[in-house]
Amino acid sequence: MQLVIAAWCFTFLSTNASTQRLNQFPNEAYSTTFSSRLSAKAKRNRKASNKSSSSSSSSSNKKSKSGSTKLPRVIIFDLDGCLWRPELFELVTNADGPPFTHNPQDSSSTVVPAGTTLLSKQGQRIELLGSTRQILHELYTQEEWYPTRIGISSRTDPPEWAYNLMEMFAIYEVNDDDDGNKNRMTKTPTATIPAVTCQMKDVFDPILCILDKNTDKATQFERLLEQANDQSTSNNHKRLQFKDMVFFDNEAGNCKQVAKLGVTCVYTPKGVTYEAWQNAIQNFPANRVLGPKMPY
Repeated sequence: MQLVIAAWCFTFLSTNASTQRLNQFPNEAYSTTFSSRLSAKAKRNRKASNKSSSSSSSSSNKKSKSGSTKLPRVIIFDLDGCLWRPELFELVTNADGPPFTHNPQDSSSTVVPAGTTLLSKQGQRIELLGSTRQILHELYTQEEWYPTRIGISSRTDPPEWAYNLMEMFAIYEVNDDDDGNKNRMTKTPTATIPAVTCQMKDVFDPILCILDKNTDKATQFERLLEQANDQSTSNNHKRLQFKDMVFFDNEAGNCKQVAKLGVTCVYTPKGVTYEAWQNAIQNFPANRVLGPKMPY
């Protein structure tokens, strides 16, 4: 009888724990891949890759190495309209969605790898906004960012579609074009296809990923801080505070809401551009919402 009770308790606790994780990642296998950025092996691989390739020079990189800029300990991104477009609710509204596929026009190109843009089942183009690919590449490959935790706060729906997209989007080094823009590949007939560094999902820490349409952003951040500190305490790290965090979101209301907690928020109506990224790093920590004037 005691064995039966013990087995029942173990099953209940395991099921309960799995349920609590659903808003963070869909399954254990995904979690393991999703958190590879934090492993020592991944760090060594990125460091070796970074030395062997010509990494892009950025103002955030220069400033942090000179010690003149304090880097955030946690960086959180919104998804829809911030890192990619269209927003997933637009696909739902048009009875569109998965299966998502690689854009064959990109796959046959001589300058960009598969996973550059994706297509919905009805052929809707899904792409990363602004300088998202370059910024995520920096966060994944540059050693100065290893201590920083990267996460997501999103109310996208359905979240399983978002996870699917993150599994498929390729992250690779992006070159400047002739105008100095950071968000496009230099397209020439003799260009070499860049090597894919990782998939989008690999950049993020699963403990710091909340995709929940029913929870407002302020509440999500309270949970994110609690979860980050649970892990930091177990690793003997200094406890995090809201002032240690940066948040990028394309909705003004979300930025205002989270900024009241003490988080440095960046309003990104055009997605995470390199200008928005530099603004955040150069002005962190800030006691206001950074970016263009908000509509309300």
